[in-house]
Amino acid sequence: TPALALVGITPDFVATLSKDAQAQSNFDEGHFYEQAFFAIMPKLAPVLATPQRLAAGLTLTRDYLHHSGITMACEPGGVLSQPLQNAQNQILGGNTVPFRTHYLPDGKSLAAKYSGPDLITQTQALMSWGQGRTSFLPDQVKLFADGAIYSQLMQMRDGYTDGHKGEWLMDPDVFNPAFDAYWAAGYQIHIHQNGDLGLDMVLDALERNMRSLPRPDHRTTIVHFGYARKDQAARIAALGAIV
Repeated sequence: TPALALVGITPDFVATLSKDAQAQSNFDEGHFYEQAFFAIMPKLAPVLATPQRLAAGLTLTRDYLHHSGITMACEPGGVLSQPLQNAQNQILGGNTVPFRTHYLPDGKSLAAKYSGPDLITQTQALMSWGQGRTSFLPDQVKLFADGAIYSQLMQMRDGYTDGHKGEWLMDPDVFNPAFDAYWAAGYQIHIHQNGDLGLDMVLDALERNMRSLPRPDHRTTIVHFGYARKDQAARIAALGAIV
């Protein structure tokens, strides 16, 4: 309770969140998950990511990667925040940094604000956010299907034995138009997926677009691949996706 008060999370604030984020909130327990977690991030950031803490963490990251011999790293679909990106540019983008860091745009956050041609225009605008040895990869994007594995919030076709249900990080009515828009624009699409119902949504979107606008070597990438059925593995191969 003191932590909620410190960052200004109140019942009135929760009431301003989207319907799905409210459904994924439990104010009495201080539990905010999946879409609700991302919704409260702006409240947490000033406390958890002070300039001093952020600089210390990024410096540690830089030195750790250097020590490990890493010459290129990528952050796929990280938090969409230009101040955060500027901080990363300052620590990771200098000419003396011995590796490059690339980023994939967070299509989830972009699709929550934009649609159609505006979605692509705003995604392309991120190409200017990098500096020096940090840069966004062109014509690539990260989308998100269902929730996490260990919290058992991935979407399962046959449900869970205790009757609880999984959660969507991007609801189907948001995910599908975004997938279609990025596909039509020629993007390589990377999708966070964990449960087999989440994978059904991803593969249905891929098949729909392969039928309407076939693309050779599209390299649609399924990230995590937490749980899947045998028939889905065969379908992934037939559609030419990557796990």
